[in-house]
Amino acid sequence: MTAPASASAPAALGSARPISKHGAGIELIEAGREPRSALRYSFSAGHTEKLKVLTSTAISIELSGRKAESPSLPEVELGISIQVLEVRPDGTARREIALQRVELGAGGALDPSTKRELEGTLGEITKLKGRDAIDRRGRMRALELDTTALADPRLGQLLDQLQQSLGQMGAPFPEEPIGVGARWAVTSEVVQQGMKLQQVATYELTELSGDKGAARIELKQFAPRGSVTPPGLPPNVKAEIVSLDSKGLGKLRFDLKRSVPEGQLRTKAKIKVRTTSAGRQEDTSMDLDVRVRFQPEK
Repeated sequence: MTAPASASAPAALGSARPISKHGAGIELIEAGREPRSALRYSFSAGHTEKLKVLTSTAISIELSGRKAESPSLPEVELGISIQVLEVRPDGTARREIALQRVELGAGGALDPSTKRELEGTLGEITKLKGRDAIDRRGRMRALELDTTALADPRLGQLLDQLQQSLGQMGAPFPEEPIGVGARWAVTSEVVQQGMKLQQVATYELTELSGDKGAARIELKQFAPRGSVTPPGLPPNVKAEIVSLDSKGLGKLRFDLKRSVPEGQLRTKAKIKVRTTSAGRQEDTSMDLDVRVRFQPEK
């Protein structure tokens, strides 16, 4: 559910910083059964869509082979509004993204004071606004978020997750006509927590009727071994990726008259990072289980 981007970008939002960087493109693997058609979105200027994004994360951490206490986090619910500002002659839509609400949902084992503090911190992201550009094939051409109103540096990790969610809330299609059973791969680059990950999402078209259909997604992420600079790393500490194994499965339903599909994605990752400080090395291993669901709202 990730879309590749090009160098074209929407109008800047003050001192907005781009947080999404997408790469290679879309490769058709199988065209599927007849009848086949070239799937294209139809955008309307002024049209607004609202959606709900729910994210839950389970974390297990080991420090030099010793299991560390890992936080049990509640589900985070985001309310997002996406308005089509204009439709260009080639059919590309320029959209405005607004974060309207953030709530903590079920799960987790936080004490009341920690939960209140977390709710206050998360509430800051309702100040976020952004713009993107998406073409008729559902490829996100650019994504920028204006973060100038955010004062809390702890929101960096949430912004990374938000980048992932916004980039994955799409169903990009190949250039060629396709039918049920078609398979295509979308390759992109994702920057997360100081790591540059190569991501390959393979889609399979499982249903198609008129403007509506459904697809399955298989996701894989790769990272070469090498130095990284995660947020908050002290200047006297060096960090490198030792290994990363990340896979995901998902499904979505799309409507070519809407720019955002409905779906879900579950990703499991094993990450090993080595830090070096004053000649001393320490290995940190993390198991992440992330579930993202997104659905339209009225």
